[in-house]
Amino acid sequence: MHHQHHHSHVLQLDIQGTPQAWISLEQAAVHVATGAVAWAEGRGPLATLRGCRSRRASDRA
Repeated sequence: MHHQHHHSHVLQLDIQGTPQAWISLEQAAVHVATGAVAWAEGRGPLATLRGCRSRRASDRA
């Protein structure tokens, strides 16, 4: 039987693997999109995120 888990936060680690904070999936996606992730552990994806807002304008991107 396959169980699907719903995660709402990701544990942010520093480059040495020391826990720093629990961050939202949206914050984690920003880190991935900007290349700020040095390494990842575990099986993914945790979620599929759709849609966004531009930081420069309030228009949907």
